[in-house]
Amino acid sequence: MDFSRRKFLKGAAVAGGAMAGGRILGPMGEALAAEKTAVVCVYFQGGYNSLFGSADSFLSNGIFNVTNSNVLNVGNGVFTDKSTIGTMPKLALDHMAAIGVRHGITSHFSVETALLQGGGNNYLLNFANAIGGNSALKAVYLGGDSRSGFPGAYPPAVNGTSLQHITDMKTAINALGGGTPDPRVPDRAIATTGIDTAKALSQRQLEDSPTSLAAVQNGLDSSLEVLKKPVKPFSFDELAKAYGLPAGDMRITTAFATKFAAAELMIRAGTNVVCLMDARDTDIVPWDFHQVGAGGSLNGTYSRSRMTSRVINPLRVFLDRMMTLTGYNVVTAVYGDFGRSPRGDHIPFLTPTVFGKYVKQGTTGKVSDQSTYGASTPGIKEFYAYLAAVAKVPGTPFGANPHALVL
Repeated sequence: MDFSRRKFLKGAAVAGGAMAGGRILGPMGEALAAEKTAVVCVYFQGGYNSLFGSADSFLSNGIFNVTNSNVLNVGNGVFTDKSTIGTMPKLALDHMAAIGVRHGITSHFSVETALLQGGGNNYLLNFANAIGGNSALKAVYLGGDSRSGFPGAYPPAVNGTSLQHITDMKTAINALGGGTPDPRVPDRAIATTGIDTAKALSQRQLEDSPTSLAAVQNGLDSSLEVLKKPVKPFSFDELAKAYGLPAGDMRITTAFATKFAAAELMIRAGTNVVCLMDARDTDIVPWDFHQVGAGGSLNGTYSRSRMTSRVINPLRVFLDRMMTLTGYNVVTAVYGDFGRSPRGDHIPFLTPTVFGKYVKQGTTGKVSDQSTYGASTPGIKEFYAYLAAVAKVPGTPFGANPHALVL
């Protein structure tokens, strides 16, 4: 049985009917002593064009095909592309901010490691750990490079919080005890005993190779935690209807509707941090647009087209549902490797768009007409400090928030 972190939810947890995990299995009141916090990172491998957060920067020169007719003045200095991000629900736009990030990196691999892994101080896991709670799975990702899993490498656990890959909603719902019983799912007590035994038999190898077998250790530990939580019924039907998914098809595929539906499932179940990846599953980096045209026109065309065809509709549904979800503070950040130059280059800057109930509409993300920022623009850690502030995370796990004007 494959207990690797990437295959955790297809292996050990499936065997126990416990794929989803975390507060997904506990009484919801148990996780909701006050307001439940969740952070959702929607990550585009290859880049995220600044026209989505600073469209007015390109008006004077018509860069990226930006014109007065295709720009939306959201308010408080925020301008976006009218046909894509501009179609988000009014409540989301009223609580939207564009945040400037100067990370200084132009290599795909290096920037993904810096943005998602945080070097030896993994941002996603530290975030999930700082939010706290009793979730067996506090941090998950959906999608990713089918050949290597999470970009960069699997990060080591932070205080027992590990990053897990979810590939199927069916076993998550089985873990909750909802839906039609699956005869292929063993009794939870039997599965717990089996995995506990497997862990005991492997203990010497785990201790001898703590680094190379860290994924195995995390998978075993998370499986056991999930299995020991009480079940909670949950139905897939309502999610399928909301996101336009085929009845009964609970796979998480490259289609964003499946990823957003799974993200909502995990949030309602108690997961702290969810990362939705639109990453390569072939040799193509999906958002790495080097097509230039006059003033980067083709770059703008490709960026809009991919947003429209893959992301916008399910993102709109997700934000509409999450922004009005009683008892929850769901912060959604949309970003990618870097901005895009009108020349088709990688730009060592980034303009994420952030939505959340405590986000004050505004911008720190105005770029030049070449998609660049000044030298004083805050970096990656400061971006996560801002996210932690609008997520109302106790303390300052990433240092002081430099963006108080949009909080």
